[in-house]
Amino acid sequence: MFASASVCTLLPFLPIISSIISLADMLEVGNGGMSSAEYRSHFALWSLMKSPLLVGCDVTKLSTEDKAILLNKDAIAVNQDSLGVQGHRVASTGTPDTDVEIPTHPGFMAMGKKELKRMGDLGASAIFVQSCDSASSASSQWEITSDDRIKSVSEGQCMDIYCCYNATSGNQVQMYGCASDSEYKGYAYGDEKYAGGAPSGCSGCNGKNQQWAFKNGQVISEGTGQCLTATPMPSAMHPEAVAAGHAVLQVEAMPCGAAPSANQQWVYNANTKQLQSGVNGGTNMCVSTFADVPAGAQEVWAGPLSGGDFAVVMFSRSGSTETITAQWSDIGISSTDSYNVYDIYNSKSLGAHTGSFAASIPSHDSLFLRLSKA
Repeated sequence: MFASASVCTLLPFLPIISSIISLADMLEVGNGGMSSAEYRSHFALWSLMKSPLLVGCDVTKLSTEDKAILLNKDAIAVNQDSLGVQGHRVASTGTPDTDVEIPTHPGFMAMGKKELKRMGDLGASAIFVQSCDSASSASSQWEITSDDRIKSVSEGQCMDIYCCYNATSGNQVQMYGCASDSEYKGYAYGDEKYAGGAPSGCSGCNGKNQQWAFKNGQVISEGTGQCLTATPMPSAMHPEAVAAGHAVLQVEAMPCGAAPSANQQWVYNANTKQLQSGVNGGTNMCVSTFADVPAGAQEVWAGPLSGGDFAVVMFSRSGSTETITAQWSDIGISSTDSYNVYDIYNSKSLGAHTGSFAASIPSHDSLFLRLSKA
């Protein structure tokens, strides 16, 4: 997609690119100040996250080792994979000795890191439609309250439309503290923060900005009359990603369709407390809260590739060598399945493994792998 493009070529399109993928910034490989191990980890993570691989060094002064990193065809193939799904951190243990800030969650594709941070700072939280977690995971569990609110089990917040706005282009649905009236204490809109009370022009909601009605398979806002919608529609995404449950969709309120399409159809399961979307044939796509795996001394990053393969980065953020285990269950693979493990940087097979793969990783180094069904 972007590997062969120059900075000048991509510059006009960066706002568009960063709205659909995590633009993790320019590559530092070859700039000095980092070890070869850190360069390998840096390039592996950027490749896994599908960030544009923008070379930021003087290429005429590249060492043979640094050039080998930047020109690794298998690593670039992961970055350019047609499935186009961003990998992210799926497991971690311990406390890292590095303070590098890396956008890790696929939710960053849908909204952008800056917006998510701003919402978090001001008390609001993001929600997405993505692959359903297990029924025991609170991040994908919701309660329907007696006063028609949809309340997150993990966050204790309610689905909310700011100020009852009903623009035909759509209104972002997020979570905010459940309230019985339209007060927005600490709420954010644009770059402003309202310390208390409803902002100018934001009156008359009477709490209905957080109230929803379930009717004929649709979830309708009592404040705006618009319908809960998963966007964009899967037809605009890679069908294999949708079918495999790896798509990440934004949640908005939009005008209700007379004949509701799949992205405006919902089923609430009172037993699992999951709110399941009609996208992907109504299978395995649920509304979930934004929950990122924290940084650790031992990290496993992973993401799906076309053809049923997976890319994995086992990353040591410790000051010493660490034994890191990539569990199939964290990656999204059945623990009973056997996968061939291929070492991308060393271009060699590491054999077939079932359930997990473990390796000893030196400080700040990584093992970049491709898994294929055995």
